[in-house]
Amino acid sequence: MAPAYLIGINPPASLASELKALKRMVIEKCGLLPEVGSEPHITLNLNKFPNLELVDKELSKICSTFPPIQIVIDGLSTFPNIGSTTVVFAYVKPNPALQTLQELISTALAPLRDGEHLREYLKKHQFTDEQVRASERYGYPYIGKGWQPHMTIAFFDEKQFADFGQSLLNKPLKHKFVVTELTLFSWNSSKNNWQPYKIYPLKTK
Repeated sequence: MAPAYLIGINPPASLASELKALKRMVIEKCGLLPEVGSEPHITLNLNKFPNLELVDKELSKICSTFPPIQIVIDGLSTFPNIGSTTVVFAYVKPNPALQTLQELISTALAPLRDGEHLREYLKKHQFTDEQVRASERYGYPYIGKGWQPHMTIAFFDEKQFADFGQSLLNKPLKHKFVVTELTLFSWNSSKNNWQPYKIYPLKTK
């Protein structure tokens, strides 16, 4: 079984601190919900890769030629319900440069994944036919107009969302920051969390 890796963006310390405070509020009210214990990040690609050397080569090549990107966080939002689950997340405003970077990475890494993670994910969640086709071609998350970059706070069931999750949406959250590097995370099964593995600086002047 190939190991799982995540390519993503770490938020600046001030934003990470604010997001962790929201996660702690969720834990106090609802307990350890899915994703509430994860470190804040924006996922660009998440798959199982049998050959990390090839992944490293592609990421180094892409990042060395891609300029820094400005990110705007504008409040909290939710994805449409997946069954009885509601996902609350920090909303990242649409950004053509970020979408281009995610597409470049997903396209370059698609031939290197083993597809196992995607099969597991598709069993657990519901997607449109267009999203399934894109995911099967590129891996998770799918690319294209349907992709919404975000930073997950937690997954709530119907009662948890009604009791507390809904109120989170009223919390103010406004941030701007410039992305100057991407992070490759490896999955740490003992800690049940993603751990930074390697940093890839974006193009400098």
